[in-house]
Amino acid sequence: MATAASADGHYHGIVTAVTFTNDDDDTAGVAIGTVSGHTSEGGAAATFDVSLATDPASPVTVAFSSSDTSEGTVIPSVVFASGDGTWNVSQAVTVTGMDDFTVDNDVAYAIEIAVTSVDGNFNGFAVADVAVINDDDDTASVAVTAARVVTDEGGGVATFTVKLATEPASAVTIAFASNDTGEGTVSPASVTFGSGFAAWGEEQNVSVTGVDDTAD
Repeated sequence: MATAASADGHYHGIVTAVTFTNDDDDTAGVAIGTVSGHTSEGGAAATFDVSLATDPASPVTVAFSSSDTSEGTVIPSVVFASGDGTWNVSQAVTVTGMDDFTVDNDVAYAIEIAVTSVDGNFNGFAVADVAVINDDDDTASVAVTAARVVTDEGGGVATFTVKLATEPASAVTIAFASNDTGEGTVSPASVTFGSGFAAWGEEQNVSVTGVDDTAD
């Protein structure tokens, strides 16, 4: 507001209002930092930071969910307060790798993000998914409990067990044969492990029976 002062009574006391506009240079936003690395089936975690671009008029909740909870899980949410000076402090988000028993190689999954607030500038603000990779720690192998068993020519029987180290994508058949049936035979001729824990995760028994002969 401008007020004129003058000995000229025609001007003295004239009041003129001057209007100004202060342009705002702030834009509401949610910033996501770089992921620290991969998660792993051994339980290794990865983190990334989340922060706000401006002070919200109301608290802002940033919620997280995993696109594949069999590969990785994430904390549910973080909340940014309004008006207490903490809105611009980054908060860490932890993603934890999950284990399985399948040789599935390294698997990519995503952390999905949703923003809610009474402040309409933040509510529903679109944030891109965060890409994460869960490193596989499984190796296909067959475990045998005994590398050497002893039979006798009196028909003595020895046993050993076999099992798989990881869950197969399809049924696995393991066949057995004696390299000298004049000394010992093996039964059964084969065992099969299917997919699904009840089928593949248990040991199966194999018997070796000694065979008598007339030689010393």
